[in-house]
Amino acid sequence: GGSVTMKTVPSTPTIAPTITSYTETEIVVSYTAITSTGGSAITAYVLQKATGSGDFENLVDSALTSQTLSTGIISGQTYRFRYAAKNALGTSGNSPEVTVKAIAVPSTPSAPAVSISGANLVIDWNAPYSGGNGVSISEYAVLLYISSSWTEFKNLCDGASSSVKSATQCTFALNQLSLNYGDSIKAKVKANNERGWGTESSENSSPPTMQKPPITLSSLTKSSGTESQSVLTWTTPTVASETGGSAITGYNLQYQLSGTWTDLIADSLVTTYTHTGLNSGTAYEYRYRAKNVHGWSSYTTATLTACSAPSKPSAITSIVAVNDGDIQITWANPTNIGGTSLTITSYELQVKHDNGVYADASSYCQEGSLTLRQCTITKANLVTNYVLAVGDLVIAKVRAKNSKNLWSEWSDANTQGARIPDVPAKMATPVVTDAGLKLRITWTEPNFNYAPITAYKISIWNNDAGPAAWAIDTTNCDGTNAQVISNKYCEVPIATPLIATYGYTAGNNIKVKVEAQNGLGWGTASDDCTTGAVITKVPEKPANVPTKVAAKTSGTTIVIDITALTGANAGNSAITQYNVKYVKDSDAAVLMTTQGLSTEITLTGATLGSSYTFTYAGVNVHGEGTYSDASASIKAVELPAAPTALSCAYDSTVNIKFSWTAATDGSGTLSANKIYIKDINGNYVLADTLGAVTEKIIPMTTLAAAPYSLSTVGETVYFKLQASNELEYGPLTAATSCGGSVTMKTVPSTPTIAPTITSSSETSISVSYTAITSTGGSAITAYVLQKATGNGEFENLADSMLTSQTLSSGIVSGQTYKFRYAAKNALGTSGNSPEVTIKAIIVPSTPSAPAVSTSDGSVIVDWTAPYSGGTGISITQYQILFYIGGSWVEKSFCDGTNMNAISETKCTFLMNQLTLSYGADIKAKIKAKNEKGWSIESSENSPPPIMQTPPITLSSLARGTGTSESQIHLTWTTPIVAAETGGSFVTGYNLQYQLSGTWTNAFQDALTNTYTVTGLSSGQDYQFKYRAKNIHGWGSFSSAQTFTACQAPSKPATVVFTVVASNANVELSWSAPSSIGGSGLTISAYQIVIKNNQALFQSLTSTLCSEGNFNLRKCTLTQAQLTSTFGLTTGKKVYAQVRAQNSKSMWSEYSDVNTQEVKIAAVPLKPNVAPYKTAGTSTSITLNWNTLPAYRNGGVTIDKYKLEISTDGSSYSTIYDAMGTSYQKTGLTTGTKYYFRYFSHNCLGYSASSSPVITYYAADVPATILTAAMSMAYAGSKTKDVEMSWTAPATQGSAISEYKVKVKISTGDFMDVTQECEEYEESLTELKCTIPMKNLWASPFLLTTPGVPIEFKVQAKNGIGWGTLSSAKSGVNLQTKPQKPTSTPTNDAASTTFEQIKVDWTAISASPANGDSAVTQYVLSVGSLLNVYQGSATTHTMTSGLTPGHDYQFRYAAENKYGVGEFSDAITIQCPTTSPTQPSAPTTVRDGENIKVCWNAPSSTGGASIVEYQVEFLDYSDSTYKSHSTNCVEPDINSRCCSIPETTVKSFFNLATNNEVKARITAINEDGHESNPSDPTTSGVRVNQQFPLLTYLFMQKLSIQKK
Repeated sequence: GGSVTMKTVPSTPTIAPTITSYTETEIVVSYTAITSTGGSAITAYVLQKATGSGDFENLVDSALTSQTLSTGIISGQTYRFRYAAKNALGTSGNSPEVTVKAIAVPSTPSAPAVSISGANLVIDWNAPYSGGNGVSISEYAVLLYISSSWTEFKNLCDGASSSVKSATQCTFALNQLSLNYGDSIKAKVKANNERGWGTESSENSSPPTMQKPPITLSSLTKSSGTESQSVLTWTTPTVASETGGSAITGYNLQYQLSGTWTDLIADSLVTTYTHTGLNSGTAYEYRYRAKNVHGWSSYTTATLTACSAPSKPSAITSIVAVNDGDIQITWANPTNIGGTSLTITSYELQVKHDNGVYADASSYCQEGSLTLRQCTITKANLVTNYVLAVGDLVIAKVRAKNSKNLWSEWSDANTQGARIPDVPAKMATPVVTDAGLKLRITWTEPNFNYAPITAYKISIWNNDAGPAAWAIDTTNCDGTNAQVISNKYCEVPIATPLIATYGYTAGNNIKVKVEAQNGLGWGTASDDCTTGAVITKVPEKPANVPTKVAAKTSGTTIVIDITALTGANAGNSAITQYNVKYVKDSDAAVLMTTQGLSTEITLTGATLGSSYTFTYAGVNVHGEGTYSDASASIKAVELPAAPTALSCAYDSTVNIKFSWTAATDGSGTLSANKIYIKDINGNYVLADTLGAVTEKIIPMTTLAAAPYSLSTVGETVYFKLQASNELEYGPLTAATSCGGSVTMKTVPSTPTIAPTITSSSETSISVSYTAITSTGGSAITAYVLQKATGNGEFENLADSMLTSQTLSSGIVSGQTYKFRYAAKNALGTSGNSPEVTIKAIIVPSTPSAPAVSTSDGSVIVDWTAPYSGGTGISITQYQILFYIGGSWVEKSFCDGTNMNAISETKCTFLMNQLTLSYGADIKAKIKAKNEKGWSIESSENSPPPIMQTPPITLSSLARGTGTSESQIHLTWTTPIVAAETGGSFVTGYNLQYQLSGTWTNAFQDALTNTYTVTGLSSGQDYQFKYRAKNIHGWGSFSSAQTFTACQAPSKPATVVFTVVASNANVELSWSAPSSIGGSGLTISAYQIVIKNNQALFQSLTSTLCSEGNFNLRKCTLTQAQLTSTFGLTTGKKVYAQVRAQNSKSMWSEYSDVNTQEVKIAAVPLKPNVAPYKTAGTSTSITLNWNTLPAYRNGGVTIDKYKLEISTDGSSYSTIYDAMGTSYQKTGLTTGTKYYFRYFSHNCLGYSASSSPVITYYAADVPATILTAAMSMAYAGSKTKDVEMSWTAPATQGSAISEYKVKVKISTGDFMDVTQECEEYEESLTELKCTIPMKNLWASPFLLTTPGVPIEFKVQAKNGIGWGTLSSAKSGVNLQTKPQKPTSTPTNDAASTTFEQIKVDWTAISASPANGDSAVTQYVLSVGSLLNVYQGSATTHTMTSGLTPGHDYQFRYAAENKYGVGEFSDAITIQCPTTSPTQPSAPTTVRDGENIKVCWNAPSSTGGASIVEYQVEFLDYSDSTYKSHSTNCVEPDINSRCCSIPETTVKSFFNLATNNEVKARITAINEDGHESNPSDPTTSGVRVNQQFPLLTYLFMQKLSIQKK
């Protein structure tokens, strides 16, 4: 009935669950309540979860329709959810599924790094956290700060590109950014994953600044050229504000002559160009521009004329020294001035600095003119400014400039010429030598430092000056005398002045110094000379008495020796002879015949028996000196006779006594005897020197020893004798023999046989030796046994007649002993016998059993050293025995003779050297040896170690996961059981393989259990085997196994998209994988996945392709299919992947997601850059706009653009609608503001209008300024400036903002002087420009011709640009300093005397000589003295500072308001000569029989050299002065002395006895001027007053003592 009807389980839900929210660790799932309950109330909902593609599991039964799941949620894992409803009857079917991945959006990236690399901008960032495990960043958005807003530019930096994503970096051309130079480049980054976009990063810190094409260029200049070519140069900008922030990479140079610009350089990184084929004198217009990595700059222009620089001048023609050290430099004109009608306008002179660099010298010219090609530079300037030192060669070079302001090359530098002079160097110390009655002062010419010596100054220390002082003896040492200068010596008399005037005494050294003078002055004086020849006198009394020469004195001849006198003893003068006297007995002294200079004196005919004494004295130029004291008495005697009655006898048993009778005395007294003994060689040797005795006793041991060596028993002894008296020893006696009864006896002979060791132990030694038979002629009294310990000294043990000894006391174990012996008799002990050596030791003790162990593949045998057999005794060898093959054997690998084994008592060797099997015992024994012999063997080691071997058993090889078509990956198991490993760990493997019978190493030795063999053939079978090693070596190879090479298909290339322009459909295509996986395999299937609107890849079935199919690897999808099937909407990117399967059912990897940007198409985005003006006039404008970038075209190609115009910014009309990027609009109203915007169009429609809208005015550049509106005048202080002014031109619709003024320079070109005007604190907007006149003379104007009109041009600039340059305007002439006078000053000879010089010069009044400005005064210079006169007159008389006979150079210059002009050439005027000054009174001295007259030169020669002196004497008969006809008529003008016989003076000039000789001197110069006669001589010589020399010297001495 109606109350009981059918009920069922609930209906199956038709709506999938909803994911309301989720994170990496939590998912919230909700679902819709079921209304079709099956007639029974819903009791619960069952929520099910599946992980990835796994099976579903029930999570919860609950009436709730929402669940929050956090347990078991894993980051990055994909989950599927579905649900079912329950009622009392059961559970419904399952709802559709919903899929979700447990991820978050990416984390916020750190700030990106932004840098500039070449022409590109590089934005680099670190990948943020992706949002979950296994989740990848799918896209980045890079935002740039442009026009005050953050904007993404996908066309510049596509964050969806796989290359950008993998590198986290994007790079694009910097010039694609619409920023100004110097703007900061700022960027931010955000990341997207399949969940969505993360938060933006902060902006980059330290942003780089925007770079642009070059901004500012240097002027284009002409560096050199000819009349047919020009060399153009420019400077590479380096400042960032000039270069646009990037290095210059190229230049473009153009020229025009008649309106058409032509490339000279299209694009090259050079800064110079030679333009050939030009017309001489023609002006060409040039322009150039620069580029960097960002593009080309605007052009910079210049107008240049074709002409050449002057030719290179020839080398400096002359460099000479003038004016006491100044250097005059002269050069010649260049041979080619550079072109017809050109002139040389200037020279530049450089001098080489000490550092090797040339520096300007033009400003240092003290005399001369650069235009006259001569310059004189002072030594001070050369030293100060060029750091030239004395002796340095002055090196200079010059260049010329012509009237086109072009400089020639520098001339070659001179290689010879003047050097920097200086005063003479310090002189060496002079030398004083003896010259008889004079002392000679000699010196060496100093380094005159490139200026000849003109005088010397010889100074002598005057002891009597009170106080003492230096004196100059011009009488004897006149340093100005040419002969003295040439000879470099002078002579000073000892008597006067050295003793009489300067107070020296005999024996004194005089003190003297010398200095030299050249044209630059006096040099440094020498050090004082205080050595050399001294004041002389008669010789001193000799200090030594004569001595006898015994070898030459005999009988009646006596020879004595005297000591030579030198130095002060010789009176400081050379000895001329010695005088000798003798006294016989008590007789009177007798002077011997003159002996000369001999110091050996012989007296013959002396009386035998008489005694003689001798004295002597020296004689020099001053006479005989004092005699010495008497010598010792010397007696005249003959030699004594020989002794007689020689004999000898034994004196006791060991000595011999020699006896004789005394010799006769030879008239003298016997004093000594000498005894000689005959030695073993037959020679007689002096045995002793005795007094007046008659016997001598000598021990036989002395005779047996050297030098006699009479050691033979029974040998005969011979001797001789000799006696002496006062004279010498007499003759030897004949040889005398001691006879047969007195012969030699000796000590016993040395034993020849060593002692014998009869027995020894550690504590006892027995020694025996042989009795001696050679007793030396005397019986043996004892034997002496000696012992030495080690290398010590021998000691006597016993004196005994026994020949055997047993020693136990003092014997030490291990000690080495030496033994020897000797024999004794009455004469002494024999030599020692040979030695015998013995050590107190026994053989080693028996060693204990060794210890044997193993370590790292080695066997170690270790033992303890046994007792060595004695103290200090070493084991010398061990023997190690091994138990092998049933017997004990010694092995070479364990060598007991090895020093390391001996010292360490250890032997180590490789275990594999033992021929034992794995597990066998290793046994050993030891025995030891010392220098006495072998010990007994030890017992064997216990317990013994076990023998180890290389590996024994290996596991099978297995195929690994890395196997492919060309490689096989193998693995194996490492053995660990000792029976497999050989008892030691495996340390390496060796793997081999073969294909055709030859095994090849895959690897030789490596400790790995996996390996991939590469380079194999696809599908080929290979055999493999391997082996293992341990520390003991390699084991055997495993059995061979076979493996085959193959793999899955390779990863396909990225899917390629093509958008169809006509309908925006999307075509997918892909390529077959490059590798199918092996030979003979095929591709059986493809699988395509496309990312849907939930960021999940969804499979594409072939049935959806509107065109193409999977087998053709092509599929076309419509926009509707992409939207309906995959949920993609307009503007969304399309991403796809593909994979392939081969006939072995092996799937490849999916291809990479496409980086090609393909979107669901739309109309274009609005243009983000306004149109821009490229040309315009006051009534037209040409606009251009950018092609819309691909990323803004809406995904479809742009097919046209639309341009609109407005005058109010709101109401627009279309003026262009076509596929172009440029349009000219005409018919505009001047000064009116216009608005422009444009649109782009594709197959889906128009974009929005461009932003921003751009505005332009209809205007043109300013009008040209007319010359009628321009003026020029003198201005400023003293009207020394040039003022240029003008009237503003028509603005042409835009206000004037700037003016530019150009002035004509020396080359004919007009140069921009705007900066010079502004530096004068004047703005050109005031419509005037003022420049100091003097600036126009200097570089770069170089206007030098006064009176020539100054020309200028001007142009204006407004918002549109620069107007045309005006025509040239002039109004005033160039003014300069006055030019160089064309004439020199003249000498007014009538008004010129030796006291004054008068000069006149020509007035300068006309232009250009006056610089086109009135002369205000004149300046006169004389030599290096400037401004001797300043005034308006044209004449001047010079009255001070003149020296008669000297030359003076006069020159003058004019001065106007601009300053002093260039000086004229110089005129040389000589100051007239006059009479010499009156000489001083002469002196007279007696010179033998002559009267010598001497005088000094006058203080002034009157300007001309002295050529003659007139000497006159007072005639007492009439009191007048007269000259003699022959004597003192032409005296030497250099020595200024002459001599006249005293008798002539007396007779010719009528002098009576005691009349004083009076003379006077008159000087005459080469111009014939005579001086006034000198005053007459005072206190001169009187006639007939003569004194002996000794009396004179005595009087001088009294005078000195009185002083």
